[in-house]
Amino acid sequence: MIAKIVLEPSVLEEIGRIGEERRPSEACGILLPYSWRGKQVYELPNRAEQHHDTFELHGDDIILTIQKWVNETPEATWDMITIWHTHPEGQIGPSKQDLDNRSEHCGNLVVTLTNSGPLPTWF
Repeated sequence: MIAKIVLEPSVLEEIGRIGEERRPSEACGILLPYSWRGKQVYELPNRAEQHHDTFELHGDDIILTIQKWVNETPEATWDMITIWHTHPEGQIGPSKQDLDNRSEHCGNLVVTLTNSGPLPTWF
């Protein structure tokens, strides 16, 4: 069972801030279930060739980012993290490609960048 993360406003704002900085590209990363070493939101490189309308994460990037967290947190499991990415062009919710490529082993979150602020959708 995948753990549920409470998406605090500050966490959503942080993902939105990163997304705005990377616009027009999609930003992506992982979200830990709680703050660890002062951070909960981790940005990872978008490895997609066409990163303006898609994202791609490499397993090595994820593993390198969470390795210490897993080693220092005895209860840590893969299903506790969430993979997140942004939609800078305003598409609300996951695309067909997002749904087709969603991880079965952890949470999945898309954050749409809107004029009213970041809008999250779990999928």
